[in-house]
Amino acid sequence: MPDDWLFDIHDNAADDELMSAPDGVPGEIPQTPEDAVETMIGIVRQLGENARFTRPSGVQAIALMPEDEEPLSLADLCAVIETCPDLLTNADLTKTCREFGACQLPDGDFPDVIQADGTPIYNPDEDPDVEVPNTNNAIYMVWLTWLTVLRTDDNALAEELVPKLVKAIEALPRDERTQLISVDPHDDEFGSTCPFATNARKRGAVLTSSLMLVQAYQQLADIVQHVGRDGDADIWRAQAQVVAKRVRMYFWDKTPGLFRASTHGCKEHDLWGSVLSVYLNVATSGQLVAISRYCSEHYDQVVRDGHVRAMPLEEFWGDCDTPRGEFENGGFWSGAAGWLAYTVGILNPELADRVIIDLATAFIQKGVFKALNAEGVGRFRDFLPSAAAPMPGILKVMERRRKRAEQEAMLDDF
Repeated sequence: MPDDWLFDIHDNAADDELMSAPDGVPGEIPQTPEDAVETMIGIVRQLGENARFTRPSGVQAIALMPEDEEPLSLADLCAVIETCPDLLTNADLTKTCREFGACQLPDGDFPDVIQADGTPIYNPDEDPDVEVPNTNNAIYMVWLTWLTVLRTDDNALAEELVPKLVKAIEALPRDERTQLISVDPHDDEFGSTCPFATNARKRGAVLTSSLMLVQAYQQLADIVQHVGRDGDADIWRAQAQVVAKRVRMYFWDKTPGLFRASTHGCKEHDLWGSVLSVYLNVATSGQLVAISRYCSEHYDQVVRDGHVRAMPLEEFWGDCDTPRGEFENGGFWSGAAGWLAYTVGILNPELADRVIIDLATAFIQKGVFKALNAEGVGRFRDFLPSAAAPMPGILKVMERRRKRAEQEAMLDDF
């Protein structure tokens, strides 16, 4: 692989611009989780506003980074809009959601991204005119529809898109026996299409994709319930429970207390997937305690500046194009920080606070990057999804804190 696959690396302290936060971001280091949350939401909003642009069609869109003029992928758009929904108006969000829906392929798949000129790209590595196999884009289209319908209360949009969503979900590659998202274990070229660890060729049943399917079923249930179809909602919630049960059965390794990434190929322990399982309420009570304990006891090995390693220290993906120590293969990613904070906070609320404060501090002092490598050097500065992705989990931590405080106050009253 050529050396220039990474952007130009700046490793000197003299590179002040690289190591500074986005222009205008408050520079005061947060002392409390509340301050850290306020700071990080401000960073997401500022980066998002700087990355917003108008497409030739007149619809507003958001790019990965400021001054870029190609829209976010479907997955990244969901993360950004869930954190800062006001970055797009209801009208622009609805138009964007409907545009993705109109680009569905006959096999059920949705685009990974729709370019500024309206060209749908179903797989970033393929020719735009080539139809490719179904991917996890279906799962993210459910997420985008869920965000849009619940925000806009647009029942007509829900009725229009639900049949498309069902078609896409039913077309996902599944193992007939386990019902989990699966990749042919005998295919030497193809691997998991999940955006987590995209270059790791996970085969067989895939943990993170299956977890996201659980979320998609739950969101689909919310959408149909929103339009008064309670019976259909019950069906989709039951489907979510079936997949969740199979996740617990097929991926769990009790020795370290973590889930494995897949059943073939890259079978390493998956930290991101493990904390995601807790965040999505898929792990059993025993599993979530084990995951929380593992992350707490190995915190300094797997966390750097609030960014999380994809797997335990000294583990690397067995089949991966990314060099060791970079990105998902031994680097550190901010996206899982919210799930991590939620997980460690079960046993150790103070450690959850540290995750949140350290991440905000890193954003202020060093900047927002797509990832940090094993030495802590940032890759791709001002990367909007990296600021947005951890926020739903972090906000869930703060909501749990609020409820605990209310319960304690009630007990004090007796």
